[in-house]
Amino acid sequence: MADVIDTELLLDDVDSPIIMQDECAELKPILQDFVQAYTENSDKPVSEWLSVKLQEHLPEALLFLGTAVLLLVQKIRTGC
Repeated sequence: MADVIDTELLLDDVDSPIIMQDECAELKPILQDFVQAYTENSDKPVSEWLSVKLQEHLPEALLFLGTAVLLLVQKIRTGC
């Protein structure tokens, strides 16, 4: 009889795995930290706090992602 895999998957619209449940659990405190930082700094330009927060959580190899996130957040805040 085949082994039973007891792992839940989060699925997208085409039923392919996006992220495993344990990966999601590891990501949750990071996302909470970003939301808290956004709330605490909502009166400041994103450029003043987001880069620092990204450096805390992302490896250097992924810092290019920070630029994309920064631009996205700025567009969201300005409505453009």
